Amino acid sequence: MIKLENLTKQFSQKQGQTFKAVDNVNLNVPEGEMCVLLGPVRLRQDDDPEDD
Repeated sequence: MIKLENLTKQFSQKQGQTFKAVDNVNLNVPEGEMCVLLGPVRLRQDDDPEDD
């Protein structure tokens, strides 16, 4: 079984703000079951490996 409780993931932005990609998610995937999570793709215009 896979179990997630209160999962939150946020990213820092250049302006000093944060972007919450996932907020307080709970998920149970029983043994033998499959689950796929899909969402929009967000690409920065100024992708620069030095910023990571």
